[in-house]
Order: sequence, then structure tokens, then C-alpha cells
Amino acid sequence: MVKLIVRYKIQGRTYSLRLEGEEPKIYEDLDKVLHTLCEKFNNIEEYSVSELVSITPLGKIIGTVASNLLIHSTDYKISDDEITDIIAKTVLGSAIGLTIGHIVDSVIEIEREKFSVKSPCLPIRENPLASVITEWK
Repeated sequence: MVKLIVRYKIQGRTYSLRLEGEEPKIYEDLDKVLHTLCEKFNNIEEYSVSELVSITPLGKIIGTVASNLLIHSTDYKISDDEITDIIAKTVLGSAIGLTIGHIVDSVIEIEREKFSVKSPCLPIRENPLASVITEWK
């Protein structure tokens, strides 16, 4: 399963959409998206595609760490035994953090840029040297 993020810029505003699918078909869909955008707007300034490499839930990490730090920094004692107190505070802090993590659902997305093109809707110009090289052959 491949996840792609398509970004395009029209009149200074950047828009994005996400595509998800299997390897050969998603690139055909990507070609159709560009063709449709060029037909509809015809003045796309920039067009870039990134692959979504990984998604990490941020709320679960921050909530767990923050709640554990808060509970361990207080003077409140759960048990008179120091080891039992540390374990109990860690379990309680992790439970609170995971609960907060389910409420706060933020994520970190790591992307790898595939390509970026300026003015993709302009017609491709033939390089004059290409015809000279072809004639020379």
C-alpha cells in the first residue's frame, strides 16, 4: 500500500490531496490527477508529490511522557516503599498518558519527496538540439 501526498499551487495558494493504493495503479491515478487539474485550472504554478513514509501518533508519546514527569515530580507518595512508589507512579502516569493520547490525536508524518515540477501544464518544448542530433545520426 502506497500513500502519496499531492500538492499543487494555484494563484499563490497551496492545495493538497492524498492518494492511497497499490503500486502500479496509484501512479496511473497520479497521472489522471495532473491531467484533470491541468484541464480544470490550466495555470498550476507548482506540482509536487511526496510519499508518506511513516505516521507516528504524537499524542500518545507526549501525553505519556508529560503525565509521568508530572506524577514523578510531585511529593505525593503512593507507597512508603520507594521502588513500589516509582512503579505505581509509572503505571498511573502511563495510564493517564494513554488516556490523554486517545483524546488528543495528533500525528507526526514523515514524507519523502518524489518530485516537484514548476508549471506542469505548459506544453513540453522540443529541444532544438535533439532534432540536430537525430539528423546527424
